[in-house]
Amino acid sequence: MKRLIIIIVIALAFSVFYTIGDIPGDQIQSEDPYAAPDSRLSLLAILPLTGDDVMLGSAQQYSIRRGMIQSQDHPITLHFADSQGDPEIAVNILLDQMERGIIQGLIVSGREVSEAIIPYAEEYGIPMAIIAAPIPPQEDEGKRYIIRFTPPIETEISTLEPFLADYTDIAVLYPDTEEGMELATLMQDLSKGRNVRMVEYNQTDEDFSALIRPLQAMPPEIYIIDGVVKVNALISAIKSRGANPVILVSERSSIVLRIESPHLAEGVFVLTPSMSQSHPLFSEDLMMQFKSPISSIAEAFDAANTLSSRISSCNGEAECVVGWYWNREYEGALGNVCFDEERRATYRFEIVQIRNRETESVKAITAPPMSVYILIDSGSKEDWFIDEVKRGIDPALSVINSPATITLPLAMSSGIPSLFDAQVTVLYDREPPDKATVIGKVTITPDGRTTISADGTEPQISIGIDNEAYITRCFTIPDIRKQTGGGNKTISILSNGAYEETIEIVRTTANSFGYTIGTDLTYQDEHGIRDAISTIMMSNPDAPLFVSAGTPHEASLIIMESREAGYAPDAIFTIGDAWRSDSFIRNTGLFSEGIMAATIYRRESVSESQTIRDVNSRMVRQTGREVNDISARAFTGIMMIAEAAERGGDTDPFAVSTALQQSRMTTEYGALYDGSTYVAQIRSGVYRIVQ
Repeated sequence: MKRLIIIIVIALAFSVFYTIGDIPGDQIQSEDPYAAPDSRLSLLAILPLTGDDVMLGSAQQYSIRRGMIQSQDHPITLHFADSQGDPEIAVNILLDQMERGIIQGLIVSGREVSEAIIPYAEEYGIPMAIIAAPIPPQEDEGKRYIIRFTPPIETEISTLEPFLADYTDIAVLYPDTEEGMELATLMQDLSKGRNVRMVEYNQTDEDFSALIRPLQAMPPEIYIIDGVVKVNALISAIKSRGANPVILVSERSSIVLRIESPHLAEGVFVLTPSMSQSHPLFSEDLMMQFKSPISSIAEAFDAANTLSSRISSCNGEAECVVGWYWNREYEGALGNVCFDEERRATYRFEIVQIRNRETESVKAITAPPMSVYILIDSGSKEDWFIDEVKRGIDPALSVINSPATITLPLAMSSGIPSLFDAQVTVLYDREPPDKATVIGKVTITPDGRTTISADGTEPQISIGIDNEAYITRCFTIPDIRKQTGGGNKTISILSNGAYEETIEIVRTTANSFGYTIGTDLTYQDEHGIRDAISTIMMSNPDAPLFVSAGTPHEASLIIMESREAGYAPDAIFTIGDAWRSDSFIRNTGLFSEGIMAATIYRRESVSESQTIRDVNSRMVRQTGREVNDISARAFTGIMMIAEAAERGGDTDPFAVSTALQQSRMTTEYGALYDGSTYVAQIRSGVYRIVQ
């Protein structure tokens, strides 16, 4: 009896495998995975199972398997073929199949592939369900066997219209592709009574700052971004320098955002089909697993479900199959779906907003929740410095605005609780918009200094480098005291003229310690650097060097020129943030070994404090860089102002200022350092405190 049961189970399993699978039955030659015997019904799915859209194709394959309906009286053999996204390959697959057997139905993914196969489906009378291919409706007029599960582009635009009723200034960013240009043409319909700015972008570009800069000068009320490939880079450029605009993207773009750049996705609005949430196919995990829109997965499911059902019911008769879709309404994975006379599907769309990596349905596209502003005065127009500052500010904002498992103030909340969960936004080097609520200002400059205040006026609290303390310390450490004997103690100075106040401190301090200044040179350009180093080598080659640089490039050039010329002073003391930047350390490598700089952040604290270790890990995840002196100052400035606003319980400058004056330089108040200025030396590629 037991053996009989086993035999029956094996027979049933073989029967199922024979009926639905990638490998055809016994009557089909094994080397041909597509053909089907004339005596059986056959459904062929042509999907991009390799190439750029492999994840979409894999998701569709999964959904088609889930959606297939089998009838005992009229079983269907299901086959999958890989189009590789190539129309010619797809056509050859179809023609090869037609030579070997009759096909009762097709499911085809992708616009170009579908367009190539439509003429053959019409010629041979094969019901063809098209998925993931929005095409203008006029292209389907007069077609007898085409069934579209992807709504026309016009459908999405007309759905969007009510959500944009309150917007009069719109920027539409579209790619330089055929589909992008079609969308741009259709979006012109939104221009009635509005200012609609159409901005084309090149999908091969990597940096969009120049493209976005004119829009930042006169920001639109809402950005609508089409395309997937560059959505991260575009939003990053839009949000640069603290902008926090209203942004709307497509469902597929939102998947890329949420997976690759969740910090950029926060608050972004998404136009997406309103699908049946109770359907067993619906799953956020499934969407993330395949990195594909759930609507594309649902389209494939509904196409397989309805087409296989009709093929079985109609015993493969084509007119009967396509006739079912004429003016048909049904409930499926896509929700309530309505087909028109041309068998084009329409279904309801909705707007969702990305919040904490999840999506939630909204009734309107509105500005982000109430925001309070912190102004950033960088004192610099150099991109390198802004980038370094942002590496500290962006993680601070993520800690404040989203719940985080880290022992810092405001980390467990979303926004500032005492200010009604207001989100913190920063503005770089510009005035806040009208009626904006400003809770503080961080002044962080490339000379190492940083101050925080409630509104930019007194009292300002210094949380940056004390250059006078640094210079004094430089004259007391062992490296500079190597000069002994009867000769005069001398130093050399090489500067770019940008930090004259600090250079003057060097001159004064040198005199107080009994040093003379052997050479004191100012360079203007690269040739000036080379000439200055030659002069120092001839007149004062061994004396400690105090040197400033305005950019990491200048700093790198000074080091490389010195090493190439064989110039090796007893010690090199640097002035300015360029020497503390990640780009300088990466560019010079071992050549910068031994140079010294001021720092307020101790790298050693990562091993001493769990909180600082957690912040460092977060910064690495978000920016790809560890905490350094510049990012530590920026992070601390933002955190301390936000924490003071929370304690003050008010946006009034006096309340915030009073709370700031009561703050301490500890992690409990958001600080990553104790406020002391140290001398650090590059050892093995990182700055370490000189004991």
